[in-house]
Amino acid sequence: MESLLRALRDDYLADLPTRLHEMENEVLALEDVNKYEEYYQTLFRNVHSIKGSAGTHGLFILTKICHRLEDHLTSKKNVDVITHSEASNLLNYIDLLELAREQIINGKEVFTKIESELDALAVVAFKDVIKVIIIGQSASTIDLITKLLINYSVQIVTASNGLQSLDKLMNDKFDLMFVGMELPVLNGIAVIAATRMSKSINATIPIVLFTSTVRIDVEPMLSVDYIIQRDSNMMMNVDEAFKTLFKNS
Repeated sequence: MESLLRALRDDYLADLPTRLHEMENEVLALEDVNKYEEYYQTLFRNVHSIKGSAGTHGLFILTKICHRLEDHLTSKKNVDVITHSEASNLLNYIDLLELAREQIINGKEVFTKIESELDALAVVAFKDVIKVIIIGQSASTIDLITKLLINYSVQIVTASNGLQSLDKLMNDKFDLMFVGMELPVLNGIAVIAATRMSKSINATIPIVLFTSTVRIDVEPMLSVDYIIQRDSNMMMNVDEAFKTLFKNS
């Protein structure tokens, strides 16, 4: 069985340059407004496929690079075309995938330089993007907020329960949190308390809390910026809160 898994892993790595070359052509096609939608969808599917296979084979550095590339592509989902400079940024991820592949083949399993370059790419890619985490058990509410916020320059990450959200909040930097009071595993107050008291990278993040309760008391130490009731005015209040917190966005 080990021999079979190794053979499948080697086949995957051998086939990767061809797939990366296809991705390069797809990125370059994004500079053409007439081809953007078609090649955007193809590119995203290819990245997702490479990421999934890399995870299956335990090639987690490839998974990480693809995940970051997916995030970058998601931020470009609602544009009509990208500039040459933006295409160059996307091609840099593909270069890192090839570099990581070469290291893996040569038995080098320390990827410090690649991870550093990946972090530097994120700074460039998302310097003007507001990173938002939406935490809620209602898929329809998350969808409504997402559709509203895509009118702005945002990157959106979602979580369906409190415990899942804490893992994201402890490891990734966000600019804004939307969180529902009623959540599985840990409720909204518990998530806020853990975030505020953790002294993590998101300890001072602006927070918008949703609740179906007419009135709710939140401890001052938790420092919630907005409490929005789930009613007919909810989306209008979300928009107002967002524009107030990010006036120049």
